[in-house]
Amino acid sequence: ICSNMGLAYGKMRRYHRALKLHQMSLSARERILLEDHPDLAWSCHNMGLIHQQMGKYSEALPWYDRALNLRQKECPADHPDIGAFYHSMGDLYYHMKDFPQALDWQHKALEIRLKRFPVSHPE
Repeated sequence: ICSNMGLAYGKMRRYHRALKLHQMSLSARERILLEDHPDLAWSCHNMGLIHQQMGKYSEALPWYDRALNLRQKECPADHPDIGAFYHSMGDLYYHMKDFPQALDWQHKALEIRLKRFPVSHPE
């Protein structure tokens, strides 16, 4: 619930409230789950997302990196979540104006998308 509320506050540009809710969600998951449990990945991703939306790119990067590392431990290399995290990394590097890195991450995301979904898929 906290995570979904955090996403909503992020859409409303109430970033500090969003961060607080995402941190609550992450803290609860860290107390209950093992430290490398894959469910922590989305909480980390959401922390990165809010930092990115705030323009705090250097603070977003370690969250995205942690999210990706957690999912890579559990999922196959072509899992859609891995592709989603690659896309987020690419978007972050785009906003940081590091276009070669952005393209590298987006190409990885696209490879997974094309492999896992038909061309007619809406995304």
